Amino acid sequence: MMAFHIAQLVAVGSIAAFVSAGAEPPRALRGETPASETKSKKRYSCSQWSGTASGNDPSVQVAASLCEAKDGGVIGLVTWNSERSGFSVRKVEGSWSSDHKTLTFADVDFVENKPNLGWRFCLIDRYRLTSGGASKLEGGYRSSKCNDDATMQLKKVK
Repeated sequence: MMAFHIAQLVAVGSIAAFVSAGAEPPRALRGETPASETKSKKRYSCSQWSGTASGNDPSVQVAASLCEAKDGGVIGLVTWNSERSGFSVRKVEGSWSSDHKTLTFADVDFVENKPNLGWRFCLIDRYRLTSGGASKLEGGYRSSKCNDDATMQLKKVK
């Protein structure tokens, strides 16, 4: 049930998170490509991911909406949910390696930041995930501010 809930957060909550923060979500995250968009502008291809992260809190459910530009640049939202530590939504930016095997990105800002009592969330300095085929990403992340080195596994939802 948790995985389904997380997938819903990505599909619906990603847009809601931008709106609740008073910002318009990027057209790519809304699944739109404007008719006026020219070849000189970036076009994004978006995918949904869900999985787990294990670090300072070993029981985090993660959902991600990641949108890739033709040049390999990536933008998106990552949702963290744990009964232990709390809930957060983070804006991320990064890129794929030239061979498209390694995805490196970082948190840019919190859209929502709701840690449970006794916890705090920090922005992630660097996620580094390796592609295990078209539907799997594995690796880890580093947050220097929270002294958190962790593992992460994601599977493509759609």
